[in-house]
Amino acid sequence: MGLMQQQCPTSHDEKGHTNIVGPQIRKLRAARGWSQAKLAVRLQLNGLDIRRDVLAQMESQLHCIKDRDIPHFARALGANLAELFGGFGR
Repeated sequence: MGLMQQQCPTSHDEKGHTNIVGPQIRKLRAARGWSQAKLAVRLQLNGLDIRRDVLAQMESQLHCIKDRDIPHFARALGANLAELFGGFGR
């Protein structure tokens, strides 16, 4: 079953955000000069079934990102896991 068919938990923070790494994913993607479509393709090539529109929702913190999927983002972006959590908890 691909990412698009899976149900995400409905939990969110007080601002309605469903993930904490979305803004950092957007920042890292933009720093590389990549479109959302390019990152979606790189994620697909790394084994994560994702569409560009879902990636956009993740970056905007409107769609959850499962813990097990975060390493796919790190690999596709050429980043380490800590970079995806940049600024969190400061």
